[in-house]
Amino acid sequence: MGDFPDRPQDSAIARVFRVVRRLTLLLILAYGVHLLIGWFSARSSDIHPGAQLGMLIALLLAYALLLAIPFAPGIEIGLMLLAVEGAWIAPWIYLATIVGLLLAYAAGEWVPYVRLHRILADLRMRRACALLENIHPLSREERVMLLRDHAPKWLRPVISRYRYLVLRLSSICRGMR
Repeated sequence: MGDFPDRPQDSAIARVFRVVRRLTLLLILAYGVHLLIGWFSARSSDIHPGAQLGMLIALLLAYALLLAIPFAPGIEIGLMLLAVEGAWIAPWIYLATIVGLLLAYAAGEWVPYVRLHRILADLRMRRACALLENIHPLSREERVMLLRDHAPKWLRPVISRYRYLVLRLSSICRGMR
């Protein structure tokens, strides 16, 4: 637990600046993609088929990246591609979905706790910071035991044996809200 500062070391202005910088970069990226799609749409009849394929690959990569970001509307791009291109693109959308989920897993597995703690502290997510401080020194099995110990008694055996199924079901239920 000594890796995390008790309170953010920076001033409030520095924290706000980091959040604004992140949001600005995302907005610039989104606006750039919007301009690029508009440019391609205006010239779709003049574009060489190889460039159209390149644009399709770029959209599949954008779909995979957006799918890896929590709470981003990535699935809409996949549905749009499916509606526009038809059934032949379904296997490629499936492949991009797998790539996006692998990217999300890799980010969750390899993003350092200190960096994640700093982002959460900048966003004033104190409970998430406290949770991160509690689980950081624990091993994977200890984390599962912590999850099991905080669950209702009737759910503990299910969480212990079928934790991946429980996580999947909870994400489905959360998505239905």
